Amino acid sequence: MAVVNALAESIPINECDELGEAAVLIYESHGKVMQLLKKLIHDEVEQSEDPATLFRGNCIASKFMKAYSKLIGIPYLADTLQDLIDQVLANVGSYEVDPRKLEEGQNMDENWVRLMEAGQNCLDAITESLDACPMEFRELSLYLLEEVQKKYPDYKNAVTFVGGFIFLRFFCPAMVAPEGYRLVDDVPSLAERRGLILVSKGIQNLSNGVQFGAKEAFMMPMNEFIIRNLHQTRQFLEQVASLPEADPIGEEARDALREEITTEMKEEALESAHRLLYINQQAVVELLQEGSEDVEHEDLEKPLEEFNRLVELGESDWKEMSNIIVQNPAIIQAFCSSIQTAEVAQSLITIFEANNCTLNVLRDLIVLEAQESKSNPNMILRGNGTAFKMLRGYVEIIGLFYLQQTLGMVVKFVCNNPEGFEIDISRCEPGTTEEDIEENAQKLTDAFNEFWSQITTSVDMMPMQIRVLCKHLFEQIAEVCPEKRYSVTGDFIFNRMLGPAIVAPVSYGLMDEEPTEAGRRALILITKVILNTVHGIQIYQKEPYLNVMSHIVVECADSFQAFIDEVINVDSDATSNMSQGFEITPDLLEESVLTVSRQLQEDRTRGHVAALLTPDDRETGSVADRLQALLKDLGLPARKRNAQTKAGPQGRYQRVGAAN
Repeated sequence: MAVVNALAESIPINECDELGEAAVLIYESHGKVMQLLKKLIHDEVEQSEDPATLFRGNCIASKFMKAYSKLIGIPYLADTLQDLIDQVLANVGSYEVDPRKLEEGQNMDENWVRLMEAGQNCLDAITESLDACPMEFRELSLYLLEEVQKKYPDYKNAVTFVGGFIFLRFFCPAMVAPEGYRLVDDVPSLAERRGLILVSKGIQNLSNGVQFGAKEAFMMPMNEFIIRNLHQTRQFLEQVASLPEADPIGEEARDALREEITTEMKEEALESAHRLLYINQQAVVELLQEGSEDVEHEDLEKPLEEFNRLVELGESDWKEMSNIIVQNPAIIQAFCSSIQTAEVAQSLITIFEANNCTLNVLRDLIVLEAQESKSNPNMILRGNGTAFKMLRGYVEIIGLFYLQQTLGMVVKFVCNNPEGFEIDISRCEPGTTEEDIEENAQKLTDAFNEFWSQITTSVDMMPMQIRVLCKHLFEQIAEVCPEKRYSVTGDFIFNRMLGPAIVAPVSYGLMDEEPTEAGRRALILITKVILNTVHGIQIYQKEPYLNVMSHIVVECADSFQAFIDEVINVDSDATSNMSQGFEITPDLLEESVLTVSRQLQEDRTRGHVAALLTPDDRETGSVADRLQALLKDLGLPARKRNAQTKAGPQGRYQRVGAAN
């Protein structure tokens, strides 16, 4: 368990789902999963200082509990909600209550009746399912409740944490994404999924005891549903967090319902654990050996002397080259300042990531560029700047899965229905009228709203490394040019990360095939509207046809700032225990080192680096224990099953922690 805890503290947040799924399956196969989960719950509660911070979405205990609920709870889930989910999916559009999305001919009052009825039916099915609830769920809920009450005896709403497990980590995710819980055969479309999303919103707020307010004003009529069912829901949660004297179904009957853990499932889980340990072994070893060994110190040669030695090394000495590149901040800064291409930037990122210094490097570059741009804030993070090249190289690697999860569905939807988005009449067919343009503008607005909703609700999925960098960027810009802190941070997120993925979806793995010309144009228009919203541009002198979309800039100003505030609402040290954010094989590292080496062979680059270097020393330490020896004996981990490689930024990188 010490290894699991160390690994859980070391990996990036976007790898926690894979670790959770692998760990709970392995522990379950050995009959020790409850011991693991209770230890994680205990640690989460004991290390907290305020109940308001408990069991947030990214905490390890929550991730593992969600993985366990999915491992053993799907039969219970299907028995409870299968028919109701099918019913909602079959009535597309019948539950829409957002006036902005209501289609012509739909009756808002009738939709509210149907939505309330669907919500009540789902809630009743859940609260009446106590006898079918897995006993393990009830045991965990009881332990969770007792741990919170023990730590915070005066806290009156401890039962809401049980709701966080039962509703937020189990029922609601299954309702929103039933395909991930084997409740449907086909992936629902956005329109089909909409009803489930709205029902889930109501039930989630109910479980939290929170009414809808100004943030989602259109949902405020659902508060009647919340108030009416508060007592029923609380009573159910209290019952879940209790153990009956006898199992109402019987142990044999439950065992018959439970999915058997096959040899193949266990092998895949072990492969995942091996891969994660291999990738993050340095951080794990350091945690396990913390305080057990004295750190060894050695004096390093001067950076310029090391650099001169590096350029004399041959290709077979690539490991030594890698060590030299990362051993000194002055060398790192000099190399980053000498980047010529995106390929070199990604190669340097790979080298830094392999040595766990990427975030420190990027923070230093942001500070340097912010200070240099004091006199002209408009030049911050421009395309030719060192910080921009390195940041983009990093997000194209580590943020790939986030981009695919956030944008994949909506991009495919637009590309599958690409007609009717054009608002530039000069590009339209002869005979196109102003009324046609107005209809197209409405369709473009609807598509924008879907993208905007997906993006602004995706913060929990955003890699923690990127959020920490955004916070650092925001703070640095606030010091040199406070009025631009939101726009510059937003430009990094939307223009340097999200925008390129939308307009080039195949390169980022969002689609398998290139979009049609109409599809690409639709994506470009959506991206233009998004970027103008981020920059607060309402009058489009260069592209006046976009003026018809100016209303969006005003409507989304508050939600844009709220999104940025949520992104940067993170501890600056949140990534201190994280290791590599993507898988680095020896071949990839060698290729990256040699790419940088070839760049350094050019006279101009070599001269530039030599001129920038100044003497500086760094400390080094030893890393060796039984885990490291075991991983060495095991060798390279197997490739992730069902992994797909595509052209573009992901072509050389295999995401770590992706869901199959």
